[in-house]
Amino acid sequence: MSLKVVDKMLLLNGKTAVSVEGDCTKLRNGLTATDEKGKVFIIESVGMTHYTNPEDWKTKAEILLSSGDFSGETLIVNE
Repeated sequence: MSLKVVDKMLLLNGKTAVSVEGDCTKLRNGLTATDEKGKVFIIESVGMTHYTNPEDWKTKAEILLSSGDFSGETLIVNE
């Protein structure tokens, strides 16, 4: 599944927090994800933030990635 990166923030602990849009219904901790440069990351945590529309959890999420090297615009999640 391909997710569009809306925002990203490098954290002090060397990880990256990423806001994504797309099909977020199958996201879970432990999945691997790849950016368009081929770098592989582990999804350490998935947060479904409360948005205005209760159905937004299906298409919007906050993800914690295992590394701070992420700088892409797309994230390909390997199910």
